Amino acid sequence: MVWEAHLSMMKKTAMNTHVNLRHMLAELVGMALFVFVGTGAAVFFSDPKSTDFTNAAAMISNTRLEPLFNVITTNSSFGVVTALAFGIGIMVAAFSIGHVSGCHLNPAVTISLLLSGNCGIGQAIANIVAQCGGACIGSLLLWGTSDLRSHGLGANSVGDAYSVGNAVLGEIVCTFLLCYVVHMTAVDKNSPPSTNGLAPIAIGFAVFLGHAVLIPLDGCSINPARSFGPALVANRWKDFWVFVVGPIAGAILSVPMFFLISQPWEAKRDAKGRVVEDPQDGTMKIESAI
Repeated sequence: MVWEAHLSMMKKTAMNTHVNLRHMLAELVGMALFVFVGTGAAVFFSDPKSTDFTNAAAMISNTRLEPLFNVITTNSSFGVVTALAFGIGIMVAAFSIGHVSGCHLNPAVTISLLLSGNCGIGQAIANIVAQCGGACIGSLLLWGTSDLRSHGLGANSVGDAYSVGNAVLGEIVCTFLLCYVVHMTAVDKNSPPSTNGLAPIAIGFAVFLGHAVLIPLDGCSINPARSFGPALVANRWKDFWVFVVGPIAGAILSVPMFFLISQPWEAKRDAKGRVVEDPQDGTMKIESAI
């Protein structure tokens, strides 16, 4: 059966214990820069505004424009700029090191690729260690760059207006979106070459969309390593489990959905009922593009 062939190939790849140190280094450096840029935008744009903004606020104080000004300079700038920083950051990283390590830069993505048979267990463990180490380096760089250390260096936390359950579900859904897009664009060999080549853009927008939704809720993690770095450096561990359990659950759920949608449900058979493979049909392939 076709599914049996897929499962056999997945198992063979997943059980591979080989570790490529160059891939590991790429993940370390990429994660450090990604966390520095993303959490840096979150920290600096949550800072009180500059003198120019203050003077402008004073000029329109007690006018009908004041509420609009506050929304634009506080809520919109913080949320949109931070979401763009994370989204563009992962897109730039994917174009930069995608051909080296696959640019996972996320333990949840690595776990989903392991489960789909596109990453060996040895490399998966090495990548996750590198990602967590890189996140700590990125947070340390931000700690040295900013005096706003009491703000938590961009550490995730559940908003006061929301429950832990809200945050877990949000992290599951948005991580599912990210891992599903990764598989359908960067992994699925059935996708057109144009789609496969532009996978970093699609993945970047998936990260942007996740942040656009979740920043007000919990700061948006969808990446356990991204949450681990700031939590360790700033010593902010409240509800940290949310940002591990939610993303991993979303990553796991994305894998069966990827197979159900991207792969044929029934095998092609000849007149005698034997399974055959059409050499012109790419649906029999399930190779990693990263």
